[in-house]
Amino acid sequence: MRQREPDLQELSSFNLAHPPTPSAVIFAETAADVQRAVRKAVEEGRGIAVQSTGHGTIGSNDGAVLVATQRMTGIRVYPDRRTAWIGAGVRWSEVVAETVKHGLAPVNGSSPTVGVMGYALSGGIGLLSRMFGFAADTILAVQLVTADGELLEVTPEENSDLFWGVRGGRGSFGVATAIEVQLFPLESYFGGGLYFHPDAAADVLPRYLEWVRTLPEWFGTSLAMRGPVPPVDNEGFAQFVHLRVTAAGDSNDAAALLHPMRSLPGIVLDSVDEKAYSRIREVHNDGGVPKPFTERSRLLPRLTEELLNDMWHQYPDDDGYAPTLEFRHLGGAMDRMPAHPNAVAGRGSEFSFLVIGRTDDASRARAARAFQLADAASAGQPVPNFQGDEVGKDRVLASYDPQTAARLLELKATHDPQNVFRFGHVIAP
Repeated sequence: MRQREPDLQELSSFNLAHPPTPSAVIFAETAADVQRAVRKAVEEGRGIAVQSTGHGTIGSNDGAVLVATQRMTGIRVYPDRRTAWIGAGVRWSEVVAETVKHGLAPVNGSSPTVGVMGYALSGGIGLLSRMFGFAADTILAVQLVTADGELLEVTPEENSDLFWGVRGGRGSFGVATAIEVQLFPLESYFGGGLYFHPDAAADVLPRYLEWVRTLPEWFGTSLAMRGPVPPVDNEGFAQFVHLRVTAAGDSNDAAALLHPMRSLPGIVLDSVDEKAYSRIREVHNDGGVPKPFTERSRLLPRLTEELLNDMWHQYPDDDGYAPTLEFRHLGGAMDRMPAHPNAVAGRGSEFSFLVIGRTDDASRARAARAFQLADAASAGQPVPNFQGDEVGKDRVLASYDPQTAARLLELKATHDPQNVFRFGHVIAP
């Protein structure tokens, strides 16, 4: 463990609009390092902020002790049990690289550079989630350092109240130093993207809504309105419609299900085919380099054609720039509580919505207009993984139904009465 003045370059926050500003940084390499850091911070009356891979937004953290877990990178795969034990600093690309050796797949996210810990503890809407549930539903055990510096094994049998709360409650109750997750037998998938020319939007958007509601649980999709990025960044238009597909069933059956969308005119690029699971990042082509951006989200009870059309018309036609708007299809296994219930938000929502834009005034205004449309169509629930610019206790609690929120607050009062873990999008008294 090393403590020193903050090195913002080494911390590498992915969103450069929200650089961390703690008073001290602890680069933890073991769970014991985290324990010592928590005890020292409590002794000095300071709060704890946590960063694993830097994709999450910590928010205002002046005066905090930042525990950086990026060096806790151990991965152990147990093929016979179909499980993996994953350290707090591991990214999904690293997990996939290990699990595919055994013909197994986790419920990973769309970006290979996102860390496992914050994603899974927040819920985690994965590319296989319609089939296998939220990533948090696949968590079997959590190793957790609590506000008193104790290291707990959190399972259905041990500390069961925390096992309910940490799966969906993020880092509200301690620092997770490792988790064990369920893996699933899957060597390949049918997927990729259909990239449509903007002139095709009038046909694609209403057809998508009709089509997506006919799909089985093993067929996952999302729809994005975005500016040019590889592999279609030199096609000469400012924005396009990107249909993403991840199907874990028979490829011939999946191709037949995709046919109604694949037969539409205006496809600039079709990258959908059967792929080894090691190529799962090709579905979204997410990633990129750290940069400043604005981000907000909502859980949508139902997506309408009117909302899709209104969103498309938010796009500019003058400066060649468009924010990224994403609608991710939920439902399936995500609507069902797992065998061991948890605090995950979003069950029963039909879609999640995400807007990501640049941080100049004009871009912020454009992204804000799109967000206002989604906000009006929602119950005001942010997606816990994508709260971005929305901060404050009320906005965090808004992700959950009232009963879950009340239970999370009780759990916070029991396990962190001094609100040691108060930085970031966490439950606060």
